[in-house]
Amino acid sequence: MNIAIACSSLCLSLGGSERVAVNLSTEMAARGHAVTLLSLTHDNKNTIPCYAVGPDVRHVSWENRGKHEDLVQLRKLLVSADIDIFLSMQSGSDHLFWATACMGSGIPFICSERCDPIRYTEQRVWNRSGRLAVLSGADIIHELLPAYISSVPEVFRPKVRIIPNAAPAAMPCNNMAAKGKRLCLLYLARFDQQKRPWLLLEAFRMLAAKHPDWDLLMWGHGPEEKRLRTLIRRWALEDRIQMRGICRNAPFAYAEAQIYCLPSAYEGFPNAVLEAMCAGLPVVGFAECAGVKDVIVHRHTGLVVEESTPAGLAQALDTLMSDASQRHAMGKEGKIAATAYAPAVVYGQWEALFEELARNKGNTVMDSFAREPFASKARLSAVARREWLFRNFDDPMPYTSPWLWQRGSLLCRRLVSHFANRMHALLRKTPCKQKDAS
Repeated sequence: MNIAIACSSLCLSLGGSERVAVNLSTEMAARGHAVTLLSLTHDNKNTIPCYAVGPDVRHVSWENRGKHEDLVQLRKLLVSADIDIFLSMQSGSDHLFWATACMGSGIPFICSERCDPIRYTEQRVWNRSGRLAVLSGADIIHELLPAYISSVPEVFRPKVRIIPNAAPAAMPCNNMAAKGKRLCLLYLARFDQQKRPWLLLEAFRMLAAKHPDWDLLMWGHGPEEKRLRTLIRRWALEDRIQMRGICRNAPFAYAEAQIYCLPSAYEGFPNAVLEAMCAGLPVVGFAECAGVKDVIVHRHTGLVVEESTPAGLAQALDTLMSDASQRHAMGKEGKIAATAYAPAVVYGQWEALFEELARNKGNTVMDSFAREPFASKARLSAVARREWLFRNFDDPMPYTSPWLWQRGSLLCRRLVSHFANRMHALLRKTPCKQKDAS
């Protein structure tokens, strides 16, 4: 097969989606398939992938200038390369760019949603109308967990396939510290609003005096780093909490730890949780995060905290920090549970899906759009024009229900304010009239 895999931020970020895209493309190439890995660039900057791409994988960094010509040229490239399958691995509006490029090419299109579709895709980086437009044109909708199926309209659910991320092929296993060596609680993730590392920081502050033999190791970088360093200095925990920076050797980080904690608000399918399980570490996270809750087996491979607070997190961590035998038992179960996500299993599911969908080449969902009546296509075109011309990530799309509700609420507030001002003015005049009458 000739497979195209698109990950727009491949040359911009060391995130989980980028690593999954590189690993999947490398594996498919190793299985004898021709693979083209696509990324987006602006002004021809950042054209080198952040992760090393396999020698048998062709990487194309495509410049997106926001012009229709970019889509036309990309479509010609895909057709001339005789692509059999197109897989878009994103969490936002770039899905629409890649889907539009495939429209009219006859190439089956897979929309792979890489994070929580509601809490991240629709509420933070895109909107529901844009997402649904892509889902309607996709031949297959890929979700990472069954929990995300409910976010897909019922009419599209027959197209949904669930494939998790693959666990690392090998990871050193050692969650028992040597005698006399300090014990380590590990955080390995970005420092941002999604991951909420400050909750772990405060939970550790609550436990520091009770567990003087434990340290907190924090690997990562991001916009919240300054805030975290300020809190560490304020609480005088510089000797107990280590900020290690960007992690270039994840196996080493897991090997020196006894517990892994990820206090995220939402995730797609966190690679770090799988890596920790493979390393034999018990994992602690919050129940509100589907990407954590659905991977951890509570009280078997780790602990799932119902209350998303530092106190709730501290209570769960205290349970494991106080009991080495429980840590070891959970770590052992986690390592066994991680075999369900073995690379051979997960990549086999992807390959089977590609082979199934390649039979639809030339007869895709988006090909059927071209056979629709003119009136239907005209309506679709009008919606698309509004999507491109009026999109504002801070406001609802014009003339949609949320937009009308927002405008109506603003009008109501103005009317109430105007009425209050008039009443205030009238009340100020009334005493003067009474005084004159007397």
